[in-house]
Amino acid sequence: MKRIRLGKKNFLRKRQNKERKNDPTPSTQTATLNDKPQTKKLDSNNQYPMKKTINFITQSKGGVGKSTFTYMIANKVMKENATNAVFFDMDPESQSTLQLCDFTNPSKVDLLKSNESDIDRTKFDDFLYDFAEQTTYNECFCDMGAETSKHFVRYLQGDGVLEVIEDIKSMNIQVNVYCVLGGNGDFFPSIQYCEELFGASKEVFSPCIVMNRYYQYKVDAIDKINEVANQFDAEVREFRVLHEEGTEAMSQILQIMGEGKPAYTEAKRGAKIRFNSVLDDFIFRLPSLN
Repeated sequence: MKRIRLGKKNFLRKRQNKERKNDPTPSTQTATLNDKPQTKKLDSNNQYPMKKTINFITQSKGGVGKSTFTYMIANKVMKENATNAVFFDMDPESQSTLQLCDFTNPSKVDLLKSNESDIDRTKFDDFLYDFAEQTTYNECFCDMGAETSKHFVRYLQGDGVLEVIEDIKSMNIQVNVYCVLGGNGDFFPSIQYCEELFGASKEVFSPCIVMNRYYQYKVDAIDKINEVANQFDAEVREFRVLHEEGTEAMSQILQIMGEGKPAYTEAKRGAKIRFNSVLDDFIFRLPSLN
């Protein structure tokens, strides 16, 4: 997958052009960034009638399950026939989401400056406004990876950044931030990152703490999760791939994941039943603020 360097209004146009090229009979209703909707007139009191969500999946610790969480979301939305969802891999150091979620046709987006010392504000602003103004997708899922997540907190503390995000929200967009927790020795560093992230966002995001049920969280960890959730009025979600680890079914699912295929359709019958049982119980969406 080719890495996208963001310029003004290019990331979704490139994606839409690619989709048209791959579709021998493209729909005449497919929108571009410059299209004006023909079937829905804008209400004078609401210039942006299409409710959208931008979902950032974050954690500065690597290897805690961000890409696996994104994979579970991808299976869920595809099973729901949510063809208006788009996925992005924002990790400059890994191709995990590109590989695991290949069945969603994800794109690579680089938000860091050339020396990778910080997030480029112009790139990030363009990404947000690009999504806000297009009319094809209403859900956007962004796996930020560990490196971009590290810089995200400092980015949010910059002058005018929160005001830009508030402006994005005024365009009928809900901005959600999922902070994925590690386990064992990674738990406290990862929950500390959640605290820093939620504190820096100053309530402009809808915050969510994500528990990776691959890990067994002890009582003190659960207490800390509840403390942070209450402090920042954050939702708590959890995910797992299967209820039973180390089984033949799990080995099958992991192989399918590595091939970038959706397990809800591609697993063998027994493993597919077990995976879909978990997927049906998987709740990741946050309450709508509107």
